[in-house]
Amino acid sequence: MAFIDQIDPELRPYLNSLPAIDLEALDMQAIAKIARAKPVAMPLVPHPDIAIRDDRLASSGARLRVFMPRSAAGNIPAFVYFHGGGFFTGSLEANDSLCQSFALAHGCAVVAVDYRKAPEDPYPAGFDDCYEALVWATNNGLFEAGAVAIGGISAGAAMAAGVALRARDEGGPKISGQILAIPGIDYRFQTASSRMEVDKRIWHLSLARKAWAAYLRDVVGQVPAYASPSIATDFSNLPPALITAEGEDILRDEAIEFAQNLMRAGIAVDLRVFAGAYHGSFAYEPEAEVSKAHLAAINSALERFLAVEA
Repeated sequence: MAFIDQIDPELRPYLNSLPAIDLEALDMQAIAKIARAKPVAMPLVPHPDIAIRDDRLASSGARLRVFMPRSAAGNIPAFVYFHGGGFFTGSLEANDSLCQSFALAHGCAVVAVDYRKAPEDPYPAGFDDCYEALVWATNNGLFEAGAVAIGGISAGAAMAAGVALRARDEGGPKISGQILAIPGIDYRFQTASSRMEVDKRIWHLSLARKAWAAYLRDVVGQVPAYASPSIATDFSNLPPALITAEGEDILRDEAIEFAQNLMRAGIAVDLRVFAGAYHGSFAYEPEAEVSKAHLAAINSALERFLAVEA
């Protein structure tokens, strides 16, 4: 069966609209340049009830964007959000609308992190930015954080899972829950889905190999679990998690296996697999029913995680 025939009909228009770009012959610098040149799909329309402020991390100067209800007073919950983009692209601007929607829906502060990216800044640069942003969210001059959840999409979910491991290992900030949406967390490409034949205009094996190679360029010896959380050996004492996967995504099986590892360690996990969806389709086609269900699962889990007493 052709790949397109396995896709939910509501998700096909965006896929069919993509230009045919041959990435096979390009190096990571060229691929990153093309990806970063894409215009923002959904520019932010500021909401009058949400205040938006930019800040920077002290160590690297990486940008933070904080979305906060204007009516917020005292301790408010916070969600530290790491965008996707294969470790080499993605931006605050491309995620502004989503982050504002989280702040509106949950009455929380959302701290979005424009972490450093490969190939210019390989691991651990971007990861260190994400961890520092978590620390910043628990001790800053803008708001007093109550419960603090973390999360992200794809590579951003890898950042979140790694941050949760480090916070546990170092006795860092308490994390009330983690949103791991379509996580790209395994550099080894050993799962059945990683070798699945998918449309080369979306996330596929060759591109994933190049992205991971660029991200891990400076790693000598054993790849750290903070970079590729699937290879962790201890999954105990981690925050509860929502883990989502899309049925026709090469990342599907690593998400499922990570959820199973957490469950075996006694961690509360809500695992959702959305049939007929391809990588990132819930963001590209948000009005499709399967996308609405995906976003509803994220918001339901976030509601639970932010309700936890700090």
